[in-house]
Amino acid sequence: MDCKVVPGESVVTQHRLLILDIQIRRRFRKIKRKLDPKIKWWRLKEGNQGVFVNRIVHEVDWKAQDDPNTIWNKITSCIKRVDKNVLGESRGGAPPCKDISWWNEEVKLPLRSNKTLTEI
Repeated sequence: MDCKVVPGESVVTQHRLLILDIQIRRRFRKIKRKLDPKIKWWRLKEGNQGVFVNRIVHEVDWKAQDDPNTIWNKITSCIKRVDKNVLGESRGGAPPCKDISWWNEEVKLPLRSNKTLTEI
């Protein structure tokens, strides 16, 4: 915005003191976080329960004679695969909502009337 060289105030003989008045504008880009896709467990109601249970029972090898860790990994991978097929998977776009269901009437009242808790 403004620049000035101060004569006579030399730090070294070949340099002069320079005073600058500048304004720097920073441009911030909003970084969008991509959230991980989640399995839609809320769809596990009524009609989907039967389909889910039948597919799990038929696709998992329940008589495997492997060690427990191997059996556990096979069963979890099968359950996740069936879940994604039956229930679906979110795109992972929006952050989870904040739960306000635990607020009692003492907290809700000031919010409705735009007052703080200390004013009540």
